[in-house]
Amino acid sequence: NLAFLYRVWGRPEQAEILRDRIARYRRRNPFHAYRLGRQAVESGALAEAAEHFRDAVRREPEEARFHFALGDALYRAGELEKAEKSLRRALELADGDDEREHYRRALEAVVALRNGGGGSGG
Repeated sequence: NLAFLYRVWGRPEQAEILRDRIARYRRRNPFHAYRLGRQAVESGALAEAAEHFRDAVRREPEEARFHFALGDALYRAGELEKAEKSLRRALELADGDDEREHYRRALEAVVALRNGGGGSGG
């Protein structure tokens, strides 16, 4: 990356300026928060994942996949009521039939679990 090259070229000040700029950009970027959330889910850190997804939702509240990811993390953490709310919002925002169907099935499974059933998976 360019910051590394600046260091190799003997320009550490420019490398640090670039690193700071990238860090500021990432802190504002909802897709960066989403990526961090996915990584946290993969490592089993569900509370951390939910926080990253909440951050993504705050930054881009009309992005269905962020609401879905939050709902999924909450579901995995056993927070079914909160998961249901996030999944309902994801379904409202979904684009396209395939996405809508995927979100609907996930929502139905969570609702079934909340009502004491097992759901059909999906």
